[in-house]
Amino acid sequence: MKYGLLITTILLAFAAGIQAQEKEIEYPYSFKMEGNPLVRHISSTDPDVNVWDGEVWVYCSQDNPRRPGDKGGYDAMDGYHAFSSKDLINWTDHGEVIHSRDLSWGEDGWMWKWGQSLNIINGVING
Repeated sequence: MKYGLLITTILLAFAAGIQAQEKEIEYPYSFKMEGNPLVRHISSTDPDVNVWDGEVWVYCSQDNPRRPGDKGGYDAMDGYHAFSSKDLINWTDHGEVIHSRDLSWGEDGWMWKWGQSLNIINGVING
């Protein structure tokens, strides 16, 4: 696959960033690749990488610290962030693009999200 090495490198860079801590950030947030982990400003896990129209898009769940009242071990893994880059150096974090509270089946914090994947079918992005 033409993008195999690129995708593997990006996946490893995101996997190394699992322990990053979230700060007060305004989105979209721009940052530069500074080595592994790629994302250092928030926790980012389970990346899915796509190349669309020459731009790399990465979608990640977040592995946030547990909070008082959480019902299970993954209650804080309930949203996705989207990242994009045209040159693999300059990146944009588009912020949280979907959260369990936005989904009818994501009620009560029980519908954790990880291992996401997106594709395009007939010109429509599906996930």
